[in-house]
Amino acid sequence: MILREAIERYVLWRRAHGAKFTSGANLLRRFLDHADGNAPCDAVTTEQVLAYLAGDGRPKRHRENRHYALAGFWRHAISRGHAVCSPMQVDAPRSAVRTPPYIYSRDERARLFNPITVDASRRGAVQLDAV
Repeated sequence: MILREAIERYVLWRRAHGAKFTSGANLLRRFLDHADGNAPCDAVTTEQVLAYLAGDGRPKRHRENRHYALAGFWRHAISRGHAVCSPMQVDAPRSAVRTPPYIYSRDERARLFNPITVDASRRGAVQLDAV
């Protein structure tokens, strides 16, 4: 099966199972700029996939979204017999480690919401009137 048709069938399959799948569909359709959409699914090379995943230097999360959209498509294509193997790399991109949220102690919350402290901090603030 040709790549363009396989992608469209995958998009329809995802939507038939309740997913909106708009951004994923757009990412897969943009992949056709890097690979020949009229070629068979097995004709896609690893170099084409890597060129698409490298992108234009957007933030890393966008690259992860591209990777997950393609990975889902290739799993679907292989399970339906449209492709024999995936041209994707085994390693998935990883998100940057986020710092854990800070949890205020009871004492800190009490000082933060102390009416005297709140009034003192408002004295220097510019007050706007409704008029």
